[in-house]
Amino acid sequence: MGIGDLSVGGSVKLKGPVKLGTLSIAGSLSVEGDLETDVLEVSGSARITGVLRSGRITVSGSLTVEKNVEAGKIEVSGSLSVSEKVEAENLSVSGSLKAGEARANRLEIYGMARGGSFKGREVEVGRKSEVHGLMVGCNVVVARNASVDRVVGKQVRIGRGAEVDYLEAEEAVVEDSATVGVLVYVVKAELSDKSRVGELRKTDKLSIALDCNV
Repeated sequence: MGIGDLSVGGSVKLKGPVKLGTLSIAGSLSVEGDLETDVLEVSGSARITGVLRSGRITVSGSLTVEKNVEAGKIEVSGSLSVSEKVEAENLSVSGSLKAGEARANRLEIYGMARGGSFKGREVEVGRKSEVHGLMVGCNVVVARNASVDRVVGKQVRIGRGAEVDYLEAEEAVVEDSATVGVLVYVVKAELSDKSRVGELRKTDKLSIALDCNV
Protein backbone atom coordinates (compact mmCIF):
# COMPACT_ATOMS: atom_id res chain seq x y z
CA MET A 1 0.00 0.00 0.00
CA GLY A 2 1.44 3.37 -0.98
CA ILE A 3 -0.39 6.70 -0.56
CA GLY A 4 0.38 10.24 0.57
CA ASP A 5 -0.50 11.52 4.04
CA LEU A 6 -2.94 9.94 6.45
CA SER A 7 -4.67 11.16 9.62
CA VAL A 8 -6.32 8.59 11.87
CA GLY A 9 -9.03 9.81 14.23
CA GLY A 10 -11.02 6.62 14.68
CA SER A 11 -9.93 2.98 14.50
CA VAL A 12 -8.03 1.83 11.40
CA LYS A 13 -6.37 -1.45 10.43
CA LEU A 14 -3.90 -1.66 7.55
CA LYS A 15 -2.05 -4.54 5.94
CA GLY A 16 1.60 -3.86 5.18
CA PRO A 17 3.91 -3.03 3.70
CA VAL A 18 2.60 0.53 4.04
CA LYS A 19 4.50 3.62 2.84
CA LEU A 20 3.27 7.12 3.72
CA GLY A 21 4.44 10.71 3.90
CA THR A 22 3.06 12.06 7.18
CA LEU A 23 1.02 9.72 9.37
CA SER A 24 -0.85 11.32 12.29
CA ILE A 25 -2.65 9.06 14.76
CA ALA A 26 -5.09 10.55 17.26
CA GLY A 27 -7.24 7.44 17.33
CA SER A 28 -6.17 3.81 17.03
CA LEU A 29 -4.07 2.25 14.26
CA SER A 30 -2.99 -1.34 13.70
CA VAL A 31 -0.57 -2.25 10.91
CA GLU A 32 -0.01 -5.90 10.07
CA GLY A 33 3.47 -5.85 8.57
CA ASP A 34 6.03 -3.12 7.89
CA LEU A 35 5.40 0.63 7.99
CA GLU A 36 7.54 3.38 6.43
CA THR A 37 6.82 7.10 6.84
CA ASP A 38 8.54 10.43 6.48
CA VAL A 39 6.89 11.62 9.70
CA LEU A 40 4.97 9.62 12.30
CA GLU A 41 2.98 11.39 15.02
CA VAL A 42 1.22 9.27 17.64
CA SER A 43 -1.05 10.98 20.15
CA GLY A 44 -3.44 8.03 20.26
CA SER A 45 -2.35 4.39 20.07
CA ALA A 46 -0.63 2.37 17.36
CA ARG A 47 0.64 -1.18 16.98
CA ILE A 48 3.00 -2.27 14.21
CA THR A 49 3.66 -6.00 13.82
CA GLY A 50 6.62 -5.52 11.45
CA VAL A 51 9.50 -3.06 11.06
CA LEU A 52 8.93 0.69 11.47
CA ARG A 53 11.08 3.12 9.45
CA SER A 54 10.62 6.88 9.67
CA GLY A 55 12.51 10.13 9.33
CA ARG A 56 10.92 11.51 12.50
CA ILE A 57 8.76 9.87 15.16
CA THR A 58 6.87 11.75 17.88
CA VAL A 59 5.00 9.73 20.50
CA SER A 60 2.78 11.44 23.06
CA GLY A 61 0.40 8.49 23.15
CA SER A 62 1.26 4.79 22.94
CA LEU A 63 3.28 3.05 20.21
CA THR A 64 4.08 -0.66 20.16
CA VAL A 65 6.38 -2.19 17.53
CA GLU A 66 6.90 -5.94 17.43
CA LYS A 67 10.12 -5.81 15.38
CA ASN A 68 12.73 -3.07 14.81
CA VAL A 69 12.46 0.72 14.67
CA GLU A 70 14.79 2.73 12.40
CA ALA A 71 14.49 6.52 12.49
CA GLY A 72 16.35 9.79 12.23
CA LYS A 73 14.82 11.45 15.28
CA ILE A 74 12.56 9.99 17.97
CA GLU A 75 10.84 11.96 20.73
CA VAL A 76 8.82 10.05 23.32
CA SER A 77 6.71 11.84 25.91
CA GLY A 78 4.23 8.98 26.01
CA SER A 79 5.04 5.27 25.79
CA LEU A 80 7.17 3.41 23.23
CA SER A 81 7.55 -0.37 23.40
CA VAL A 82 9.79 -2.17 20.90
CA SER A 83 10.26 -5.92 21.06
CA GLU A 84 13.61 -5.89 19.26
CA LYS A 85 15.91 -2.96 18.42
CA VAL A 86 15.61 0.84 18.15
CA GLU A 87 18.14 2.68 15.99
CA ALA A 88 18.07 6.48 15.64
CA GLU A 89 20.32 9.47 15.17
CA ASN A 90 18.69 11.20 18.14
CA LEU A 91 16.49 9.52 20.74
CA SER A 92 14.86 11.55 23.52
CA VAL A 93 12.57 9.97 26.11
CA SER A 94 10.63 12.01 28.67
CA GLY A 95 7.96 9.32 28.99
CA SER A 96 8.74 5.59 28.97
CA LEU A 97 10.74 3.36 26.65
CA LYS A 98 10.90 -0.41 26.65
CA ALA A 99 13.22 -2.05 24.11
CA GLY A 100 15.41 -5.07 23.65
CA GLU A 101 18.17 -2.72 22.50
CA ALA A 102 18.38 1.00 21.67
CA ARG A 103 21.18 2.76 19.77
CA ALA A 104 21.49 6.48 19.02
CA ASN A 105 24.20 9.02 18.37
CA ARG A 106 22.60 11.18 21.08
CA LEU A 107 20.51 9.43 23.70
CA GLU A 108 18.54 11.35 26.34
CA ILE A 109 16.46 9.65 29.03
CA TYR A 110 14.35 12.08 31.08
CA GLY A 111 11.77 9.51 32.14
CA MET A 112 12.05 5.73 32.37
CA ALA A 113 13.82 3.22 30.12
CA ARG A 114 13.71 -0.53 30.56
CA GLY A 115 15.37 -3.21 28.45
CA GLY A 116 18.57 -4.98 27.51
CA SER A 117 20.97 -2.22 26.50
CA PHE A 118 20.92 1.50 25.64
CA LYS A 119 23.90 2.75 23.64
CA GLY A 120 24.92 6.20 22.43
CA ARG A 121 27.90 8.40 21.74
CA GLU A 122 26.46 11.17 23.94
CA VAL A 123 24.24 9.87 26.73
CA GLU A 124 22.33 11.81 29.37
CA VAL A 125 20.10 10.36 32.06
CA GLY A 126 18.08 13.27 33.39
CA ARG A 127 17.29 14.26 36.94
CA LYS A 128 15.20 11.65 38.82
CA SER A 129 15.08 9.43 35.72
CA GLU A 130 15.44 5.64 35.79
CA VAL A 131 17.22 3.22 33.48
CA HIS A 132 16.72 -0.50 34.10
CA GLY A 133 19.31 -2.20 31.92
CA LEU A 134 22.81 -1.52 30.59
CA MET A 135 23.76 2.03 29.57
CA VAL A 136 26.78 2.35 27.25
CA GLY A 137 28.31 5.55 25.87
CA CYS A 138 31.39 7.60 25.08
CA ASN A 139 30.28 10.51 27.27
CA VAL A 140 27.71 9.58 29.89
CA VAL A 141 26.05 11.89 32.42
CA VAL A 142 23.77 10.47 35.11
CA ALA A 143 22.12 13.55 36.56
CA ARG A 144 21.07 14.36 40.09
CA ASN A 145 18.95 11.71 41.85
CA ALA A 146 18.74 9.52 38.75
CA SER A 147 19.25 5.75 38.91
CA VAL A 148 20.82 3.30 36.45
CA ASP A 149 21.45 -0.42 36.84
CA ARG A 150 24.72 -0.64 34.89
CA VAL A 151 26.90 1.93 33.09
CA VAL A 152 29.90 1.37 30.82
CA GLY A 153 31.49 4.48 29.31
CA LYS A 154 34.64 6.29 28.33
CA GLN A 155 33.95 9.42 30.40
CA VAL A 156 31.21 9.13 33.01
CA ARG A 157 29.86 11.62 35.54
CA ILE A 158 27.50 10.50 38.31
CA GLY A 159 25.58 13.47 39.73
CA ARG A 160 24.58 14.33 43.28
CA GLY A 161 22.33 11.75 44.88
CA ALA A 162 22.34 9.48 41.83
CA GLU A 163 22.48 5.70 42.21
CA VAL A 164 24.33 3.24 39.95
CA ASP A 165 24.66 -0.45 40.78
CA TYR A 166 27.69 -1.07 38.53
CA LEU A 167 29.93 1.52 36.85
CA GLU A 168 32.79 0.81 34.47
CA ALA A 169 34.65 3.76 32.93
CA GLU A 170 37.97 4.94 31.59
CA GLU A 171 37.47 8.12 33.62
CA ALA A 172 34.76 8.51 36.25
CA VAL A 173 33.57 11.37 38.45
CA VAL A 174 31.24 10.61 41.35
CA GLU A 175 29.66 13.65 43.03
CA ASP A 176 28.34 14.30 46.55
CA SER A 177 25.80 11.83 47.96
CA ALA A 178 25.97 9.63 44.85
CA THR A 179 25.98 5.88 45.43
CA VAL A 180 27.85 3.35 43.27
CA GLY A 181 27.81 -0.33 44.16
CA VAL A 182 30.88 -1.33 42.13
CA LEU A 183 33.19 1.12 40.33
CA VAL A 184 35.76 -0.24 37.87
CA TYR A 185 38.05 2.32 36.21
CA VAL A 186 40.87 2.29 33.63
CA VAL A 187 42.57 5.72 33.96
CA LYS A 188 41.15 7.54 36.97
CA ALA A 189 38.22 7.83 39.35
CA GLU A 190 37.43 11.10 41.13
CA LEU A 191 35.26 10.45 44.17
CA SER A 192 33.66 13.09 46.35
CA ASP A 193 34.29 12.66 50.06
CA LYS A 194 30.51 12.52 50.46
CA SER A 195 29.96 9.86 47.79
CA ARG A 196 29.41 6.19 48.62
CA VAL A 197 31.24 3.51 46.61
CA GLY A 198 30.89 -0.10 47.74
CA GLU A 199 33.82 -1.52 45.78
CA LEU A 200 36.55 0.28 43.82
CA ARG A 201 39.02 -1.44 41.54
CA LYS A 202 41.27 -0.71 38.57
CA THR A 203 41.31 -2.60 35.26
CA ASP A 204 43.39 -2.53 32.07
CA LYS A 205 40.50 -1.99 29.65
CA LEU A 206 36.74 -1.77 29.44
CA SER A 207 34.75 -4.97 29.05
CA ILE A 208 32.90 -3.43 26.08
CA ALA A 209 34.78 -1.94 23.11
CA LEU A 210 33.69 1.66 22.41
CA ASP A 211 34.06 3.50 19.09
CA CYS A 212 34.45 7.11 20.24
CA ASN A 213 36.56 8.47 17.37
CA VAL A 214 35.22 11.64 15.75
